[in-house]
Amino acid sequence: SSPESSDRQALVIGCGVGIVVDALINRCKFDQVIVVDNNADVFDFASKYFALSDNASLVTADGLAFIMQQDANRFDFIVYDVFSGSFMDTHYIQDLVSNCFRILSNNGILVLNVVSTVQMNVLHSIIQQLQPVFKQIKCFCEGGIDSIKTGALVNFIFFASKSEEPFQFNM
Repeated sequence: SSPESSDRQALVIGCGVGIVVDALINRCKFDQVIVVDNNADVFDFASKYFALSDNASLVTADGLAFIMQQDANRFDFIVYDVFSGSFMDTHYIQDLVSNCFRILSNNGILVLNVVSTVQMNVLHSIIQQLQPVFKQIKCFCEGGIDSIKTGALVNFIFFASKSEEPFQFNM
């Protein structure tokens, strides 16, 4: 919300159809949005059918590898939106969380979108890795708490902040 500097940078891992990218550029007014996806066809599809913003910098690469190569304190906002947590083991999550923390600015926010069941280890690993590092953490599940059923896949969205200021969501 209130940037430390006038040059605000966001990083999006996983392009999808570009809705998140569009929101960061047009609604949140980030000065630079870098979008990383390991499949260049996703960029083409998002550009052709969903008007992916020309203001985004597109990088075809592995998301975690890209994150690990970035300088410390570079981004004000990171969205990690690969949609499935089934491939994320404990070591991967540890690398992801520690490196996202490292490249976030002092008031930076990480948004982590994962599809999982409540019983899957990935959900518990994410919580275990976020809690000791970030000062503020919120988790929402699509459809609310009633949508969680045994064995059902649910979209979980974690918000983690380096700042001690509580999250404020403006609807």
